[in-house]
Amino acid sequence: MKQPFRTLLLILFSLIPFGFLAMYWDFVGRTIMGYGIWIIASLASGFLAKSWLSWKWVFLVPLPSLLLSYVLVWLPADPYWDSFFKPFTVSSALGFFSLLQLIPFSIGGYLAFRIKKANHLNNS
Repeated sequence: MKQPFRTLLLILFSLIPFGFLAMYWDFVGRTIMGYGIWIIASLASGFLAKSWLSWKWVFLVPLPSLLLSYVLVWLPADPYWDSFFKPFTVSSALGFFSLLQLIPFSIGGYLAFRIKKANHLNNS
């Protein structure tokens, strides 16, 4: 029963377009709080992914979110949307932020690895 729930939770978590939401919140509200939420979500998804998956599958978790964000980035009809993220275009800013997303994602995965290893040593 645990495994289908975990898989569903990871799939649902990976389908939230955090990149688009952070950039849109920055554009509309002129605040960088959306990027903070994106960092926390990346840390949490890395932790959950490594807790429940092996290393070779962990880095596939943020891909659906990135692809959905890339599609949604082109939806806002405001003419200033593309010029807001200077010196980047919207898509290159999303790519840059997605590369930076791998840092907290990897930290979350490493923390899960260390906790899992410590629990395994304590149970032995």
